[in-house]
Amino acid sequence: MESLRKTGTAFIFLIFCGVLSSAENISGPLKIVEAKAVLGSDVHDGDFPEKFLSGIVLDHAASMKVAFKVLADTAAFSPHQAMIMLQSRSVDVAAYFVPKARQGALFSATITSKAIEERIGTLGGMFDVSVVVGDPAIVGGVIWNIGEIEVLHKPRADGEQPEAPPLPPYLYISRAKPEIVHQHRPAEQEAPASIAVGFSVLSLLPLVWLVATLTTLDHKAKIVPKGMGGIWVMLFHFGLAAFLCLIVLFWLKLNLLQTLLPLAGLSVYCIVTGHRALSALAATREKAKTD
Repeated sequence: MESLRKTGTAFIFLIFCGVLSSAENISGPLKIVEAKAVLGSDVHDGDFPEKFLSGIVLDHAASMKVAFKVLADTAAFSPHQAMIMLQSRSVDVAAYFVPKARQGALFSATITSKAIEERIGTLGGMFDVSVVVGDPAIVGGVIWNIGEIEVLHKPRADGEQPEAPPLPPYLYISRAKPEIVHQHRPAEQEAPASIAVGFSVLSLLPLVWLVATLTTLDHKAKIVPKGMGGIWVMLFHFGLAAFLCLIVLFWLKLNLLQTLLPLAGLSVYCIVTGHRALSALAATREKAKTD
């Protein structure tokens, strides 16, 4: 096709008919009986599904009228939805024009650069033009790419085309977001097992020293109270032993939250028994001095 540049009004008439299978009250295969584009004295013909629009420039002073007719079973058919889609090649954005229904199931729409600007801003360049038809009685609908046009908006004072503004949020808010890549901190290098065992042994040495020291004491010391005072001393030491067992369990199995409650209970127990045991020891020492 020849390159067509018009500053006036350009009229493109597209006439096609379609018959779709697997639809109620509609039978037969889809076919296009005729399609033509008329721009002034230039006429361009094409059959579905070939593209027959090429080299057409739609500037700010021109308008393009797109008309099409749907036929089913050789009779006029009015689809539930019909539109003209202009898909930009530079950005994943499309401008949609809803044609008006005319007599005899004829649909037509007038497209201008100003109308495109109202929909997607001053985005120019090459656009693919498609006719989209859909109906509940039609399986899948029809999308016919009839060709391409170049859209030019009103130039600036320096004669250059205006820059495309940022797209409205509704045009990209529903697009797929970039995949999130989680960056985890690399695992820290642990110390050798021999060092861990060595520190464990060092932490147990004070306990070993305490046990060895207690074994050397005179168990018959007179400061150990008798009767009820001795029982309180034994109960207090049982509480200390329970503390040690709780620490071992915390080290091997329990977490901090599981350890706090029994730790609080043992603390109260040791405060009570320790107070009674110290009172008994003080009384025993005072009695030993008087005797």
